[in-house]
Amino acid sequence: MFGVLGLSVGFSIVQSPNFNAAAASLSLEESGVGLGIYQTLFALGGGFGPAMAATFLAARQGAETGAINPFFTANSAPPPYSDALLLLTAAALVSFVATFGLKDSAAKGNKG
Repeated sequence: MFGVLGLSVGFSIVQSPNFNAAAASLSLEESGVGLGIYQTLFALGGGFGPAMAATFLAARQGAETGAINPFFTANSAPPPYSDALLLLTAAALVSFVATFGLKDSAAKGNKG
């Protein structure tokens, strides 16, 4: 139950600012098509993201090597899970950087 609650809170924290930044960076004429493309990519990411993470996890479990994650120190969880979470964290950081880029382009567009 707490996992679903955490997922829901995380989704709302990420989705709302990203959508607002995308909407603010578009003109009124571009907003319909642009937000449609945004929602399409969001839906594709919702399908491909877990599939890619699961593929990465399966590949890492098959390899008998140590953890890729330099922060992995615990012996309680297998290294592939730590590596998969590192991959997902990197994807989240890329999305935050993209969001700030949209906000900057929206601010420049509104000034000009």
